[in-house]
Amino acid sequence: MIITIDPAGTSTTALFLFENWNSWEFISFTDKNWLEQVKNLENLLKNKQPNFVAYEASNYLKNAFMNSHFTDLLKAIAGLELILAKEQIESKAISNIQVAGLESMARDGKIAGLVFKKEAGLTGRPKLVWYFKGKELSEHEKDALLVFYCWWVKISKKEWPFSD
Repeated sequence: MIITIDPAGTSTTALFLFENWNSWEFISFTDKNWLEQVKNLENLLKNKQPNFVAYEASNYLKNAFMNSHFTDLLKAIAGLELILAKEQIESKAISNIQVAGLESMARDGKIAGLVFKKEAGLTGRPKLVWYFKGKELSEHEKDALLVFYCWWVKISKKEWPFSD
């Protein structure tokens, strides 16, 4: 099993769990406390026992906009790395810049199975919605899927297992 993660320190963490082309799922959990985020990740990883984990990491350290949410995200990523080392799970950090580039590709319809639509919202104003294989995704679930795409296609050089 491969798990890819869009971690959060103070909001929603989303995961994409992949066993094979026909067996995959999204899992999300929300907590404002970074330590609870890490505990949720630890429980899930111990329960699922993946062979590999890829997760979105930030290179915003080069920028000077540190705030409490970002600090908590860094704590959550450090906690995740500690769990992965302790459980001896092979892993790879994927830069948020790589994920952002893939989002642009996905918006252009270049990632099969991932669809971006503008739909009428409740007030009539358009809302932007992502779908994967017909399932509506949150922004966090979309990012977890893009981390998987980056790992599977760009890094591992494997054919994308999903089609429209």
